[in-house]
Amino acid sequence: PPEVNAFFLAGIVALESGFATSRRAVEDNNLTGYEVYSDSSEGRLFSSHEESVLHTARHLSKNYLKEDELQKLNLFLMIHIHIL
Repeated sequence: PPEVNAFFLAGIVALESGFATSRRAVEDNNLTGYEVYSDSSEGRLFSSHEESVLHTARHLSKNYLKEDELQKLNLFLMIHIHIL
């Protein structure tokens, strides 16, 4: 399966967890908001921050990212963060 861009994942973590300061990030190790649909939803409990990010990466890779779309995303990210 295609790999998920690390900058893309870092953006998800920053947005969803408030740079790892949210209650979900601290108490549940859930950095990506996985299965959190509202403030009252239970969400997913992870054993570590690493498990949370890797689980989300696998989920995105398997269910959402196709090879051609991933190449477009990587190009977009490289252009917009000036690493080309």
